[in-house]
Amino acid sequence: MLKLVLSCALILSPSMAIAGQQYYEARSDAIAQSDIDSLNALDPDNPPGLADLDPQGTVVAGVVSDLGVTLSFPLSIVNMPIAVGISSKFQRIDTYHYVVSANNYEASDFDYSKYSNDESTFNLDVGIAMEPVEGLVLGLSGRDLISQDVETVEAQGRKFTYRLEPQFTAGIAYDWESIVLTSDIDLNAYKRFEEIGATQYWRVGGELKATDWFALRLGYRYDMKDNTENIYSLGTGFEFGRVFSLDFTGMVGSDDAIGGVLKTSYHF
Repeated sequence: MLKLVLSCALILSPSMAIAGQQYYEARSDAIAQSDIDSLNALDPDNPPGLADLDPQGTVVAGVVSDLGVTLSFPLSIVNMPIAVGISSKFQRIDTYHYVVSANNYEASDFDYSKYSNDESTFNLDVGIAMEPVEGLVLGLSGRDLISQDVETVEAQGRKFTYRLEPQFTAGIAYDWESIVLTSDIDLNAYKRFEEIGATQYWRVGGELKATDWFALRLGYRYDMKDNTENIYSLGTGFEFGRVFSLDFTGMVGSDDAIGGVLKTSYHF
């Protein structure tokens, strides 16, 4: 028996009956640039005057916030359990474009609304999972099936476009008593900003169900396009009465990459 729940990606777990989940999720992508490389390239024997220097910093970012409801429906073909999941979600996309000069920067001048833009829309995720043998689950998911393009505000005569494109993932999971091993791979490469190279991830992870309400998780993410850092993750999960769940995840990677995720879910 199995249950399919779609949220950030394809999550497969043993269970039965129509399942539902309400969830909120936020994810982001960013570009940060400075004049450090230009300063390092200056000729120390013939430096420019201070008045000729105008160091600047630029930050361009996109944040996607999803508020949705997921339903999964159990089926059976030749006695093989199959689950189909559909997630409809309200989606807000915020873009941010900020350019600052170190020569005239004042913290009091910062106005978030001046440098940000947003758009609200509707989107869909779908997925299917099957259990050919007991404990082994195969799955396929499609996320953000409706493409979206949102422009940043203009700063110093330049705009950027944040793209949200469909992403398809295939996954496999094996449930052995209190241990679950998973792996999934993106079937297509995608990029959020033209200035950021495309990414296509392969992920592997495991979960140890220490008690009925507490789990430990370990994972690794590898970018097959080699455009982002490879990430290690360590997390915990709490379930309260199989209705409400709370998940914490910490992430570290090369080039001092560090991050964290807090996720809450309500199941009905």
